[in-house]
Amino acid sequence: MSRNRSTTGSPARRTTAGLVAATLLAAPALMAATASSAAADEPTDGGVTTSYLADDSDAQQRWLSVPDSRIVLNPFDSGGSGNELEQTAGPSLPLDVGYYADDKAIHRTDLLSTYATSGERPDGSAFRAALSEPFDGTEGWSTSSVTTTSADGLTTLRLDDGKQWGSISRDVTVQDVTDTRYLTVDVAALSPGSTWNIKVNTGSGDDLPELQADSSATGSVTFDLAEAYDWTPGPKTFRVKLYAVNKTGQPGGMATFRSMSLDNGADLPWADETTGVVDDFADLTGWARSAHAGGSASITTDGTQGTVHMGDSDYGAVEREVTVDLDATPLLSVRTAATTGEWALKLSTGSGDDLTVQPDTSTTGVMTYDIPGTTGWTGERTFRVKLFHIGKNGASTFDDLAFHSGDVWLRPADESGNRWQPQALESSGQYADGSIETVDAFHDVDSFSRTVKASTDGAAVAGAYEGSASWDAAASLLTVEGEHDTYSVALPPGADVRFGGSVAELGTSGGSAEPLAGNGAWTASLPGGEATSVVGVGFAVNDPSVTDDAAAASRDRARSAAADPAADRETWGAFWDEYLAKVPVVQDFSVQRVADGGVTADEMRRFWYRAWVSLEMNVLPATPETGNAYAQLGTGKPSLWMNGTPGTRNVASWDSLLGMQQLVYTDPESAWASFEGMMALVEDGPDATEPSDEEYGTRGELGGESLPSRKAQTAWILYSVTGDRDRLEGVYDKLALHLNWERYNMRWVLGANNHFDERDSEFVTSLAYDLEFAIKIADELGNDEDAEHYRAVRSEISEKYSEWFFPAAADQDGKVWDTVQKVYLDASRDDVPFGDDTEGQPFRNEDGQWVRPGWSFYTSTAFVMDELDDASKVKVMDRFLDDYDEDAQLAGLGDFAVKAPDLQLIAYGLLGMDPIAGSDEAALRDRASVLVNAINRDMVRSGWFAEVYYAQGEPGDSVGARGVRPSLFGISNYIDFVLMANGVRTDEGDPTFVRLAGATGGVSGLTYGGQHLDVDLDGGQVRFSGPAADGVCDAIDVAEGETVTWADDCGATAPTVELEGQAQVRCLAGTAYVAVRAQNVGEEPVDVRLETPFGSRTLTGVAPGANAYQSFAARAASADAGTATVVGTGPDGTERSWDVAFDATTCG
Repeated sequence: MSRNRSTTGSPARRTTAGLVAATLLAAPALMAATASSAAADEPTDGGVTTSYLADDSDAQQRWLSVPDSRIVLNPFDSGGSGNELEQTAGPSLPLDVGYYADDKAIHRTDLLSTYATSGERPDGSAFRAALSEPFDGTEGWSTSSVTTTSADGLTTLRLDDGKQWGSISRDVTVQDVTDTRYLTVDVAALSPGSTWNIKVNTGSGDDLPELQADSSATGSVTFDLAEAYDWTPGPKTFRVKLYAVNKTGQPGGMATFRSMSLDNGADLPWADETTGVVDDFADLTGWARSAHAGGSASITTDGTQGTVHMGDSDYGAVEREVTVDLDATPLLSVRTAATTGEWALKLSTGSGDDLTVQPDTSTTGVMTYDIPGTTGWTGERTFRVKLFHIGKNGASTFDDLAFHSGDVWLRPADESGNRWQPQALESSGQYADGSIETVDAFHDVDSFSRTVKASTDGAAVAGAYEGSASWDAAASLLTVEGEHDTYSVALPPGADVRFGGSVAELGTSGGSAEPLAGNGAWTASLPGGEATSVVGVGFAVNDPSVTDDAAAASRDRARSAAADPAADRETWGAFWDEYLAKVPVVQDFSVQRVADGGVTADEMRRFWYRAWVSLEMNVLPATPETGNAYAQLGTGKPSLWMNGTPGTRNVASWDSLLGMQQLVYTDPESAWASFEGMMALVEDGPDATEPSDEEYGTRGELGGESLPSRKAQTAWILYSVTGDRDRLEGVYDKLALHLNWERYNMRWVLGANNHFDERDSEFVTSLAYDLEFAIKIADELGNDEDAEHYRAVRSEISEKYSEWFFPAAADQDGKVWDTVQKVYLDASRDDVPFGDDTEGQPFRNEDGQWVRPGWSFYTSTAFVMDELDDASKVKVMDRFLDDYDEDAQLAGLGDFAVKAPDLQLIAYGLLGMDPIAGSDEAALRDRASVLVNAINRDMVRSGWFAEVYYAQGEPGDSVGARGVRPSLFGISNYIDFVLMANGVRTDEGDPTFVRLAGATGGVSGLTYGGQHLDVDLDGGQVRFSGPAADGVCDAIDVAEGETVTWADDCGATAPTVELEGQAQVRCLAGTAYVAVRAQNVGEEPVDVRLETPFGSRTLTGVAPGANAYQSFAARAASADAGTATVVGTGPDGTERSWDVAFDATTCG
């Protein structure tokens, strides 16, 4: 279920990204340390700062973190709908928080929200109930020595023959037994000589002392359980036993009951209010299964309650149409009796997305919502109310649903706006009586703050919590202890803080002075009228290996975060500016070779720097509580992905590796640490078993999700960039163990999905590719035997590839596939293991083995397998060309999906493979150019750094993204391909360069061997400068589509064309002239072409030291400022050009 708070499209209240320009920027005192809007001038010299990345668009990033922090603000639900703004922004100015502790990703929704307030706080308590039993049946009750019958809203207990007493019983869970304390029983009738009683058992022995003696009284009676048993505040689960008693010796004594309830004694919120639609679920008139809402839900009634049932689907909903006067009855209250999973409430007008009123929750009782405040609707409206159950084979039961009048103290914004920057999240709300602006910013890795500036008459900050809450009124500190972590909220001194079951409840009731035990909520009133308040939030891990006293640490951190948020924003702004200065500077962000689809160079540039910032934000700290001593690069820190190796579950042994390959350029220590941490978890314990062709072994395994190998490549790149041989040697043994394990497990392994006979072409290809780098590492470290072993294994699996993935038999439709993705080697299998339908229907090959076709973007990774025979390469190419389309989104490969590691291997293969039948070298290299540029264009158009992308139309249309997002695959792919489009291939580790079709750029700020390196594509050459190149290589000739390396090509460099040009304006006889001169400062004669707006001239064979000169008449008395171009062509055809500016002039 999505947690989409957006009310976009509502005429009265809407989330408006652009509103921030009018509201946030109007508050210099609050925003002094933040930067200007996304309309900042684009950088001209590579000097990018946080102000350039500020984004107030509808597609803005909303998550925020800092490196080495466990905290992520506004994590994204990858399984939900909408973009980041739609999921995490809204008129309550909400803030969700993710926190990593004990190998868990803890997601706290609505940890903070901010409202304007109306008048004084409401009085009175909100109604809360733990049990509401109408006794129209006994479902959920156990019987002992009685039989039960139910009719007309009554249930009768009849004693079994020979029994003097018997009972029905059920468990009840209460959030806080000192709040929900009043147990009421309504006795309808007793047979002659019969009595009744009620008892409570906490499960720890005998029943608790009697609440009453056996009673012959009928009617309603209420017991105060907290007083009777001297219970202290907190949650409790206990068993209620309702007895029929007859000690006269007469058989068949009976007791009939009308109802039983356990609540806090407050009135229902609509009891004394004007009501509109009220549904007590006595019948199901108007209710039906909701289409387009997950699985097939159903609803039943027992005459007093409605129950939404869910079958074998994750979620579903029922709905009914209502017509309501929202001016007269603006509040909607829902009384939930029970849920086996979670429930949710949404509204629908029949067009557009549903409006989420209550996100997924397990909270029961009464919840009250301000519908105009949530939706912006006013007056009489007709719409659908949708009740969801979340959880397979479960149900949620509802007592009532009522629209009614009432006062609302907490007011959401009429309009809201948002802006993201690397150092802060900004939000704003407009209200009838003013505005509220908030800024969320980190103090340090363990804490953050929210600054609130309100010009409304009143304001309040609020939050929901799950855990054991305690309130220190003297220090204005709320502390919430969860299972794995503790956090504290430092509220402004003097704030009036109240507690209740939910924020919605506290908007219409007075609340209490102390927090409820278990789940609950709080509100704190803040001053209005241009006042500024600060809320600090601090976190700590509940493990002594990390924090001695988590509660005390979290309180100290919360107070520190609230001390000086403006200084914190300045500090983090400076940090990110310094980090951005480390990012490699790319010369050319234009789309080449394919249609640009309307994607501009500035959009590409912003996406580039966002990628690098997101990469650094994904760094997580060492986690001593899990045994991990290394910083880690998370696969999806903001998406809370947790399927990796136990101890570092946020790290995927695929996605994170690709991220390390780029992070090493800006944060080499974190990149190395993350790789070392991954290798430290390679299994090599005394109980490990040896892997082999015959059986599964664990030695060398990485726990969690097993993914295609790119480990050796990553190790080689880290070494090549940093030159740190000691660290390469330090990881080698574990790396070698893991590569050996990969050799026997070339398939996806996760939990029960572990089929030993499965071979997946994507895994086989990746291992063959990775072994190239294992050979380099072994050679570098002098491990000659290992290098020969890796060469032999690589040849072996290349030979096996041709045997496994090219079936000659036809599938069930008579099609013979060029190549397939999966094969199951055990021909005795009766059927194939479960697979996604997108992998294609399985069929048996000519050897009786099951195969699955898969997709071409998987099989085409085999382009990098240079030891495949040509016939196999042709089949791989034929399948690729079935989908490839240079004029389509994602180069035609994205009908289902494409992802980074496959696209990278396809591009590397197209750039490196030898010509094959039907594909000459020019065609291969051109396909690489198309792929690189199309993917760059379409990732930017999608707006996402995602696990996978898919086509949704023509170039220029929106591109789909799904899977884990935000995550590293998109980041890595984009960085890799933008560098490639500018002449640099980082995939090889060793200095490697390429000139794709139309490429004229270059990159400065790279690193090789720990030294600075700049690269420039200059005509037919790639030129180098910086300490890494000094005395090593100045330039290499490179043809279009060609890949060159320092190791192989530096000696083949032709003489460089070098000219120095100048242009001057002058007047002669009242006419303006532009005189252009070019001096040959190179070592060989060159041909020189001089070009101006007024003509051109070519001079051949200009000797070293000589000049080429021409004066061009403007044929007018004046000439505007402009540019002349000097073009030099060397003896071998190498061409270079220079632009030379000239000033404006007026003659006479």
